[in-house]
Amino acid sequence: MLARWQPLLDVRVQRFFVQTMKTKWGSCHHKARTIRFNTELAKKPAECLEYIVVHELVHLLEPTHNARFVALMDRLMPEWQFYRQMLNRLPARGGHWNYCAPPCALSAVERHSGCDAGVIGGPQP
Repeated sequence: MLARWQPLLDVRVQRFFVQTMKTKWGSCHHKARTIRFNTELAKKPAECLEYIVVHELVHLLEPTHNARFVALMDRLMPEWQFYRQMLNRLPARGGHWNYCAPPCALSAVERHSGCDAGVIGGPQP
C-alpha cells in the first residue's frame, strides 16, 4: 500500500515500522519521515489498513489534524471517515470477534460522525 500511495501523494517514507501499540493504530514522525503501524491492523479489513496508511502519509504533508489535513483526506479518500469509524468499532485486540452488524449497515450519520482517528476505542458518538 505504501508503494501505491506514496507516488499519489508525492511523498516518500524513509522507514516504516510495524509494532504493538496500545492506544494508536499508527503514528507519523514527519521530520524523520517515519511511520509506525499497529500490528493489530493485520487483523482488520484491508480498507481500514489502507485508511491508516493514507492518514499517516498525509501527515508527511500536514503534521496536524487541521482543515488542510481534512481537505487532503477528503480529496484522496472520500470515505475516510467511514473507514475510521469502522476501524474504531472493531475490537482493538484479540478476544471474540463479532461481525453480526457489518459497518456497511451503518447510517450515513453514523458513518460520518467523528472520533479520534488515531486512537483505539476513541470517543464514539
